[in-house]
Amino acid sequence: MFPFGSYRLNVHAPGGDIDAVCVVPDWIKREDFFTKLYNMLKSKQQVTEIVPISDAYVPVLKLKFDKVDIDLLFSKLPMENIPKNLESLHDDSMLQQMTKECILSANGKRMTDLLLKMVSERKELFEHILKFVKLWARNRGI
Repeated sequence: MFPFGSYRLNVHAPGGDIDAVCVVPDWIKREDFFTKLYNMLKSKQQVTEIVPISDAYVPVLKLKFDKVDIDLLFSKLPMENIPKNLESLHDDSMLQQMTKECILSANGKRMTDLLLKMVSERKELFEHILKFVKLWARNRGI
């Protein structure tokens, strides 16, 4: 499970959602994510308002966990097992063996990692500027 987007970039606002991608080995089916995981989560008291959107451009499970909005994406990696120490999804060769939906879902983490790497020397300044831009855009309805 990898968070990405504004939460991972440390520019999330109160009431904002957490974007995360659930990476699984190649023997797990997308249908399992949208049925078995959905049913398991739905049975949990902390989970409310769970909605599977399996036919979206980037398929997602939208839910609230302890009143926190979460967008949970699914990405199947071309490997038998997911290593516990897996930190990166930047092996471009594995993209050739993934479906379009899985690539799109993995790209959230891939792009967030790339962005953090690019601003690593000025991360604090980047966070301040991005928070300002997000506030400016929200105040203008963008």
